[in-house]
Amino acid sequence: MLFVKRRLILVGAGGQGRAVAEAARAARFRVLGFLDDEKQGKYILGSTAEAGRFARWAGFLLCVGDNAGRRALAKALGPLCYETLVHPTAWVSPAAALGEGTVVLPFAFVGPGAAVGKHCIVNTAAVVEHDCALGDFCHIGPHATLAGGAAVGEGGFVGAAACVKNGLRLAPWCTLGAGGAAVCDLGSGTYVGVPAKRLEEVCKAVHERDLR
Repeated sequence: MLFVKRRLILVGAGGQGRAVAEAARAARFRVLGFLDDEKQGKYILGSTAEAGRFARWAGFLLCVGDNAGRRALAKALGPLCYETLVHPTAWVSPAAALGEGTVVLPFAFVGPGAAVGKHCIVNTAAVVEHDCALGDFCHIGPHATLAGGAAVGEGGFVGAAACVKNGLRLAPWCTLGAGGAAVCDLGSGTYVGVPAKRLEEVCKAVHERDLR
């Protein structure tokens, strides 16, 4: 049986785009090139405004690491056919659900019952355990871990090597910084440290200490 590679256009030619391109080739996509408003080069096919002329014969992935930027780009581009990409070394349970435009990079794990929204990034070696729920436009950083039943709202960001205790909830557009540990539900804003605290509180405590 002849295997036909799926054609793919990547929107965004920065570091995230290069990582996704390699993952896509490993997953047997035919990467045609990039659309980017700032970069030029051999593999740049045009600006993001030109996506429509490729829409009839290729699928797309949004390759912007920033969650808000990825959402804005999806809104600007309008309806397109978005692929879902899983690197061959990643493991995604057959009982998990991945939304369109979502990317699962090398050695990541997505457990049974997990529900991952649209245009999410599950980065290198990240763990999204059983029954976790991710809203659209989330980013789970390299080596981050979401324990069973954890939930991250739309646009949530869990930084590299951060962890979220089982059953906890992170509010939409919440950021948990690299190496942080969420041991209770987190609201909107940015949290850092172990256990994770609001960044403003940590900065205030450091400032008060320095004044002593």
